Amino acid sequence: MSDGDLMEGVAAESASLAGHLGLGNLIYLYDDNKITIDGSTELSFTENVGQRFEAYGWQVLTADGEDVASVRSALEAGRAETGRPTLVVMRTTIGLGSPNRAGTSKAHGSPLGADEVKLTKETAGWPLEPTYRVPDEVKAYMADRIAAKKAERTAADDACSAWRSGHAARAAAWDQARDRKMPGDLAEQLTAGLADAADATRNHSGEVLQRLSSLVPYMVGGSADLAGSAAPSLMKMVGSVGPGAGEGADPFAGRNIFFGIREHGMAAITNGINLDGTFIGYSGTFLIFSDYMRPAIRLAALMKTPSIFVFTHDSIFLGEDGPTHQPIEQLDSLRAIPSLHVFRPADGVETALSYAWILGKANGPSLLSLSRQKLPPSPYSSALTADEFAKGAFAVKSCDGAPDVVLMASGSEVALCCETASALEADGVAVRVVSAPCLELFASQPDDYREVLLPSGTPVVAVEAGVGESYRRFVGDRGIVYGIDRFGASAPLGDLADFFGFTTEKLKARVMGLLKG
Repeated sequence: MSDGDLMEGVAAESASLAGHLGLGNLIYLYDDNKITIDGSTELSFTENVGQRFEAYGWQVLTADGEDVASVRSALEAGRAETGRPTLVVMRTTIGLGSPNRAGTSKAHGSPLGADEVKLTKETAGWPLEPTYRVPDEVKAYMADRIAAKKAERTAADDACSAWRSGHAARAAAWDQARDRKMPGDLAEQLTAGLADAADATRNHSGEVLQRLSSLVPYMVGGSADLAGSAAPSLMKMVGSVGPGAGEGADPFAGRNIFFGIREHGMAAITNGINLDGTFIGYSGTFLIFSDYMRPAIRLAALMKTPSIFVFTHDSIFLGEDGPTHQPIEQLDSLRAIPSLHVFRPADGVETALSYAWILGKANGPSLLSLSRQKLPPSPYSSALTADEFAKGAFAVKSCDGAPDVVLMASGSEVALCCETASALEADGVAVRVVSAPCLELFASQPDDYREVLLPSGTPVVAVEAGVGESYRRFVGDRGIVYGIDRFGASAPLGDLADFFGFTTEKLKARVMGLLKG
């Protein structure tokens, strides 16, 4: 780690949690060269890093970063400390050996240049010819290390084979986790009993996670201090990670993680869990706090890491918490991240099928956006299949013949669209309602499927209690995005719905105005 790494928040959050958990197998090497791109760290960074990490509960050691024996000694001391993580503060000189760049910011962000490279080689007694050269002593050392490591690998493989022979059941469980094997009827088990259930989708998510705690025993995760009010709820009967596991209990035998108020660190740790490949890691908080997590979410998408991010309180309808907590632009901005699948289910079945798709088919990160308020079951829930759900959008309310208008939405707005469709039908308007829990999946469908669902020439009204610009590509020239172009307000749910126009009467009036031209 460099000075820049330690200045940034994600390192502080992760280090704080590591100290709390007593992660004795974690060692940070801190390259304390006192230089950033702008110049000396004295410009902006004068804290005592060692004392900060001691306050976190770490063992702090020092080493001469330019002396191999000193670094080796510090690493050995770090490995010997099993009850807490270790920070090794290593003083180094950036650009060491460069006569004119050593110890300066110019060695940080730009190449030395031909003249300085020549001077540096001369200073080091290195041949001047521009060829790649490996000294004979380095070749000999590496050859010895290769032989030693091959012997270690053979011994480790033999030990693993012996363990497998004596622990067949545990070996099978390990293989299941490493291969991410899922029950063949996962979707059916997750959706059972949810077709007629009216509840907030965050509560449906909590129920699904309880089922997954036994169906997928290698899932692990938690929330940023919001397990009591936001998904994911704690998985029952699987214990917690850390000192909170209870006196005498193994602090690392559980699968619930209390991340604390560390959203960025939580997302980064979730990525790390999934990169290892043994456990499936998930984490959650309010949707508005995805802004803190965006760097890690973006990295998960870039790396195609199958992390699962669970967000609740996904619209203005969270109520009196007001505009600071009411997401407006978050869904659009998250849907804009390449290789990220954003699911916003409308009811319990769609919530369960979101998890089933993520666990069975995702080859990158996925995100769930869930409601705080209770939602009715979709009229199509009992008939919805996993294969149809995987198309990302589908009709939940149909009409006889071709529709005069298509209402399209996700999450809580699907119920509003169904109610508005009934009111429009009473006035002779033929309406189709499309639930679109995952726009990324819908956009990947063949043109003919999208044409059947959203016929060319038929106006499409996309309804979202947010900006809603992600729908723009689906509404066509005749359609509109019925969304919100300002921040939210603090008021009860019903008052907010009326103020922002998310009522049957106001949506109907807007649709009728569109149809009349």
